[in-house]
Amino acid sequence: MTDSYIYPDASDAITLKMIDTHEPRPGYWAQSESVIIDKLRDYCNQHMGDRRDLTLLDIGGGMGRLSVVLQDLFSRIVLLEPDITRLQQAEAEIASKGLGEKFEFVNLLAENYHPGIQFDVILNSHVLQHIPVDCSSKLLDTMCQLLKPGGVGAVLTTHAKCTYFVRQSIIDNQVIEQPIEQALFDSLCYHTKDELPIRFFGQDDLLALLSRHGFNVSTFWVYHCLENFGDAETYIARDELVNAIPVLQTNLGRDCFAIVTKA
Repeated sequence: MTDSYIYPDASDAITLKMIDTHEPRPGYWAQSESVIIDKLRDYCNQHMGDRRDLTLLDIGGGMGRLSVVLQDLFSRIVLLEPDITRLQQAEAEIASKGLGEKFEFVNLLAENYHPGIQFDVILNSHVLQHIPVDCSSKLLDTMCQLLKPGGVGAVLTTHAKCTYFVRQSIIDNQVIEQPIEQALFDSLCYHTKDELPIRFFGQDDLLALLSRHGFNVSTFWVYHCLENFGDAETYIARDELVNAIPVLQTNLGRDCFAIVTKA
């Protein structure tokens, strides 16, 4: 991949249509994500105390949505994004919120970023599923190199009961998800527009990948669970239920979240 990379779902039309189609109830998608953001916030507070000099690297941070949500924890944030259009949109939006002085905006791939420093926290949100398989290894190696000893990494990506690859597109106002082979997925990550190549990770495969690249996983959580548990949800939140039962956690949840530290 090159630093002239263009994210294929430029306006997030495919992702937003998928959410609109599958969201089990209004507001669930954002609520489910907010739980894992709170888990990351709590972990940082517990393990880094009340420090006010913390640094954050947001790898492939897109338009900076999650960096902004977490910005109060950090004195300096580097938003690393290879798609220049999305980076410029992030810079304008963040400046409009009066947060521009806290942020640095860098238009590079992670593997080409050599800042000469390490970071307290690194956020890697929904990047792994959209890049070629060999690039995911390079990205995780870079993430490990740039994370301080004792630092915290957060990996958010797709999840399924087993690893597979798809291409998503909108046809006749419907999201079409077509299974594909890895070779085609790798190719589409470089050369496609108006369709989204996605790699879904089986839990064991993702945990093994993180381990191979120098990480211990301290927290693993699945979210965006589409299955309906009926009356049980009167007593326990859907995501809580799924994550409380190992066989459900392995098989359900469209997305997952891992807090990692250096091994």
